[in-house]
Amino acid sequence: MIFQKLLCAVYNRPYKLNTARELFQLANLADFYCSCPIVSATLTAALVGSPMFMPGKDAQDSNFARYAVATMMLARKFRHALRFRECFVHVVGRWDIGEVMIWSQHIREDPVLSGLIFSAHAVLVLGVLKASQWLLADSIRSIVRRHNPGLLDYNKPPTATAAFYRAVQNRAEMPNASYEWGPLRVALEDVLKSSLVLDKSGFGAGQGPYADYLLSASIKDEELPWDPNEID
Repeated sequence: MIFQKLLCAVYNRPYKLNTARELFQLANLADFYCSCPIVSATLTAALVGSPMFMPGKDAQDSNFARYAVATMMLARKFRHALRFRECFVHVVGRWDIGEVMIWSQHIREDPVLSGLIFSAHAVLVLGVLKASQWLLADSIRSIVRRHNPGLLDYNKPPTATAAFYRAVQNRAEMPNASYEWGPLRVALEDVLKSSLVLDKSGFGAGQGPYADYLLSASIKDEELPWDPNEID
């Protein structure tokens, strides 16, 4: 059955791939017979309208979503842009859950692929943060406005509104704050912490010269951009 699909690809005849398993099997055959470029050129037509892209209510029903990381690796090998982008969307969107976590270490070991995924995931998270900031600001608008009306600037990205989060933290730490502020207070401690060592100004994120940005970024020794064992 799969060999017949390979022959269809080689002789430019129409065929369809109905499951991710068929896709993997075809890829293995194409690799064995050194026909990856030929198969790659026919994949778009073979994938359009495939049942693997028609999930039910749960995305887990989709063969493609479930095996997005593995199929992304195949798409990279076959240099098939459409399939790679489709997989990429699933991987970035599901980076913290499910089967993607199983493959995460494998992806991290690939500097090019991990760079692309982490960059796209950061953009996605920033969008979520911006929406969350607006929701939070709207829910405590009257409280924050009493401190400083300028803190509610919706045109600023979340990472440039440290003063806003500082004002929320100050409110959460007031003696009359209800217990419901507890989880938020803990979360804000991580957001507003300072990783600066040499700075002795006494100001933290959202204060003084640091009113507009956060100071919690950090980098491990092994992540520093030089080889500690290298001698100039």
